[in-house]
Amino acid sequence: MVILVETADNGLDAITRLNYIEYDGILMDCQMPVMDGYEATKQIREQEKWKDLPIIAMTANVMKGDREKTKAVGMNAHVGKPINLSELFNTMAEWIKPGKNRHLITDNLELKNIDSNKFSFNTVETSHKKDGQENQADNYKKSLFELPGIDASEGLKTTANNEALYGRLLNKFSDNQQNFSQEFKAHLENEDYISATKLAHTLKGLSANLGMKDLQQASLELEMACRENSDDVQIKFAQVKDRLNIVFNSLSQL
Repeated sequence: MVILVETADNGLDAITRLNYIEYDGILMDCQMPVMDGYEATKQIREQEKWKDLPIIAMTANVMKGDREKTKAVGMNAHVGKPINLSELFNTMAEWIKPGKNRHLITDNLELKNIDSNKFSFNTVETSHKKDGQENQADNYKKSLFELPGIDASEGLKTTANNEALYGRLLNKFSDNQQNFSQEFKAHLENEDYISATKLAHTLKGLSANLGMKDLQQASLELEMACRENSDDVQIKFAQVKDRLNIVFNSLSQL
């Protein structure tokens, strides 16, 4: 079974897509710029044709009040971040019934080659590896669990212990976040706190999913400082840069 995924930049984008494409379900990020997940869900539920469309909340807020808020606007279920794949797939299986040639809207989540019965990532193993390849793989695995700033055992939960996929996600993180500091600084200079908040929020989510706990916490504090236009923004920004550099140095060892 293959799950086709499309990503909407914000709640308004999601609603616009719904007018042109029929989806089987939505994984709704609650914290988004332009229009957040709560308002987007509220507007979706106001349309009769979408009243039964499964909407699963995805947010780092997992307190009782947050869960009640998602239900109040019409969301069917809630999955917390960092994402636990078993919880995510079980929730999807409970609420979403795939149709023919349909899609799922998600927030920064790529799902491919999913076992339709177990909802887990498929992996292919071979018993014909050469000794050199096995040693190289063992050394990589050992170094993976010794990287400062990265808790690989925690991050692997996101990929159902698929080390190859986890490695690709780490590489993608390294490539995509290299310019974070420059971009964030530019937003501050332009007093564009909305864009700065979005950058910090994205970094927080990615680092949480990959087991970068210190960076996750620093990004959370930076995000909150941006939302409140706090005087601590520069201090929190410096802390994020320090932790981000630790992660980048670790990833360079791989």
